[in-house]
Amino acid sequence: MTDTINYGRGEVAQNYFNLEPRLRINHLISTFQSIRFSYDRTFQYIHLSPLSSVSLPTDVWVPSSEKVKPQGAHQFTLGYFQFGGDDDFQFSVNAFYKLLSNQMEYINGLAFGYNQGYNYDDTFIFGKGRSRGLEVFLQKEQGANQIQISYTLSKTERTFSAINNGKYFNSKYDRTHDLNILASHKSGSWTFSSVFKLATGNALTLPIAKYIIGGNVISEYGERNSFRMPLYHRIDLAASLVPRKHPKSTWVFSVYNTYNRNNPYYVYFDVQGNVNEYRLDIDLKKVALFPILPSIAYEFNF
Repeated sequence: MTDTINYGRGEVAQNYFNLEPRLRINHLISTFQSIRFSYDRTFQYIHLSPLSSVSLPTDVWVPSSEKVKPQGAHQFTLGYFQFGGDDDFQFSVNAFYKLLSNQMEYINGLAFGYNQGYNYDDTFIFGKGRSRGLEVFLQKEQGANQIQISYTLSKTERTFSAINNGKYFNSKYDRTHDLNILASHKSGSWTFSSVFKLATGNALTLPIAKYIIGGNVISEYGERNSFRMPLYHRIDLAASLVPRKHPKSTWVFSVYNTYNRNNPYYVYFDVQGNVNEYRLDIDLKKVALFPILPSIAYEFNF
């Protein structure tokens, strides 16, 4: 560091001005069917900076500055929509493609929480990204029953000249599969519902090998975000009662994670052995925080 710039209170460090045009085209095939095309140009002035070497939620929000420029995106969407004549049926399928600019990642070799410096912006590098995928939505109502199904198949990647030899790699929050199913049934004053959720796990950067050199344990890392957390899935159940004598109140009985799925919240390496004897046993451990959780709630309007 050769110099420092200090800003006074209320002094503007940097101005950004960007236009965000939008385009929507809707073509009616019939009374209940349509094809839609859209284009969006968007900018984001506050950034989520993911630390890909750990699975803990250590991400921080960083505002735009003189060095950190706003993220930009071009998004193109083409979709087909169908509605039932009596509004009890909806179906849509959308294909999207998004180009991203000014994406942020931490520099290689960052020891999070230990790096010293006056300017937090110096811990980032900047590149570009892309995202594409297919979204399907279905909703059906029949009498007292309703079901909603939404599914997304997508791929989100980034590229930086100083990371992964400039090759595209998975974004930390890339989700190959994302499935949600909601079903509900009304019976008098009761409403019964269930939710099933399934999603691809987060992408992480973890060591693929460890060596003992000069009495020190040295980690060899694979490509950026080449490791996947296990598949996430759970079922939630709920029953709500609206008392006839008190129609502005509701009793809600629910069970979160009904079959007690151990969805890992984070992972870590458990190292056992003796470095001096050049003997190490290394296991990847998974930690889950939320088991089956029953709950009772009372809601009222006034």
